[in-house]
Amino acid sequence: MPLFGVNMTAQEEFDQKYISSREICRVVGVTRAAVIQAKQKGILPEPISVEQHISLWLRADVQEAIDSWIKRRNARIGVE
Repeated sequence: MPLFGVNMTAQEEFDQKYISSREICRVVGVTRAAVIQAKQKGILPEPISVEQHISLWLRADVQEAIDSWIKRRNARIGVE
């Protein structure tokens, strides 16, 4: 993968820098309601709200929380 900003489209740069609630749903394997609850419970940090129903996070700011959430979820359902 090229270095950030080198030979990348604007969309690729955006996708590399930000993660949406939709992508979090896909990665963690949860519903949008679960992401909303995670925001309310402080499992996820405050997002960058673009519009009323669109939330984005800087990947660097949220990746640790996502990884932790996946570990807790896997432990709860008995998956490694």
